[in-house]
Amino acid sequence: MTDPAAVRLHFGPYRPPRLRPGQSADCRLRGAVVITGHSAAPLRWPWCCRPDGRGGAGPLVDAGLLRALRAEAGVAVAYWWGVTPRTVRRWRRQLGLPRGGAGAATA
Repeated sequence: MTDPAAVRLHFGPYRPPRLRPGQSADCRLRGAVVITGHSAAPLRWPWCCRPDGRGGAGPLVDAGLLRALRAEAGVAVAYWWGVTPRTVRRWRRQLGLPRGGAGAATA
């Protein structure tokens, strides 16, 4: 069971962008992407992949998710966006962000 205090979002709310499958978008990690659906995570977020199929699929890293990556604890981002804490660490490294968000100190 997940500890509610550990996964609390301190700096939200985070609103998913209104995108539908088949629409194009710009992902901060993958560049130009196509929306393929929405996650089954607690925070329903657009899922995307590159049109050429390279680079894998995952949640669209837009301004909202980027804000959460900067501010929130890694376990909270992992829980709400439906990814692993390892994925959150990899995203932060790829984006040149500090290791833990400000929410990590209060969680």
